[in-house]
Amino acid sequence: MKNNKLMFDTKIKLNRPNITPVIFVSLILFFILWFLFGFNTRTVDLENYKMFYLHAKNGVRFPGIESGYYFFLRFCNIVGLSFQQYMIFYSFIGSVLILKSVNKYTDNKAIISTILFIIFPYFYFIVAQRYFMATAIIIWSIRYLLYDYQYGKIKFIFCILLAATFHTYSLMALIYLVSTFKNKTINLSLIFILVLSILIIFFKGPIFIPFTHFFPKLSIYLLDNTRISTKFFLGVYFLLKLLFCELVNKFSYEGNNKLIKINKLSIFTFPLSIISMNFMRIEYSMLVFLSILIFRTNADKLDQKKNTELFVIKLLYIIFYLFFAYFLLYLYSFETVVKMIIENNLLLR
Repeated sequence: MKNNKLMFDTKIKLNRPNITPVIFVSLILFFILWFLFGFNTRTVDLENYKMFYLHAKNGVRFPGIESGYYFFLRFCNIVGLSFQQYMIFYSFIGSVLILKSVNKYTDNKAIISTILFIIFPYFYFIVAQRYFMATAIIIWSIRYLLYDYQYGKIKFIFCILLAATFHTYSLMALIYLVSTFKNKTINLSLIFILVLSILIIFFKGPIFIPFTHFFPKLSIYLLDNTRISTKFFLGVYFLLKLLFCELVNKFSYEGNNKLIKINKLSIFTFPLSIISMNFMRIEYSMLVFLSILIFRTNADKLDQKKNTELFVIKLLYIIFYLFFAYFLLYLYSFETVVKMIIENNLLLR
């Protein structure tokens, strides 16, 4: 009995140092997410969101504002929150959903994935408040595809419909239901998407003009002509993303197969982004899952060659990520997005 007690006590003593740092780092990362958004006092679109909040206070739903977001604003007004308090409350909920999900998907080793997510694209979500909550719900909902939840597909669909009440773009995330299909179906889907992308590049108008009769807003996006250089840039980005999926595919990890499928399916954003870069928001919502895939993948500890290969893949991925983050955010939007958010914060006054 004494020996058993000693073994039990020793086990607790050995495990304690491994738990505390994880909780501590998670709290720091959560605070950064919450701090950047909730206590922000100025973004390029903040005045518009103040106007939405004022309209909701008067019981008026501003045109184009989704019902879920409106009722959230309405609730905050009813309980007497100021606009800044609404932002603190709103960002708290979204930050909890995001961080808890990333922790779950990475077995509580979410440090690098979350840091990369904060570097890019998180600043864009602070500017686009409606899409922030939609993104948080989408990230949360992927659990119902990765793990064997009872009625998982139904729960996933419910979450996406909920996310769509904050931003209608969220409905496009329903394509990730295809990740439950066989690899052959996924690969055929990728071929179709790539062919469609080529057709859009050369015949965008004739393909989509008939649909503008049913979706008038589509005509606005057809006027947003993505530059040839940007199309090429996006093509390289998505091809490299597919390459990273293939590189980690040889390493075994339970649940990686579905995660690889989800990342492959995200290429459907490419033809949409050729029409308008606004559609890249959908890719930004899911980019964290590529980081999760890369950094939760492990090799056999005894296989030194594979461990070295995986280390190189992860290093190359970080370089890839920071390179594209620079061009997609920092090169053209540092002053108007990143710097403005960092310099205008209640806690830094």
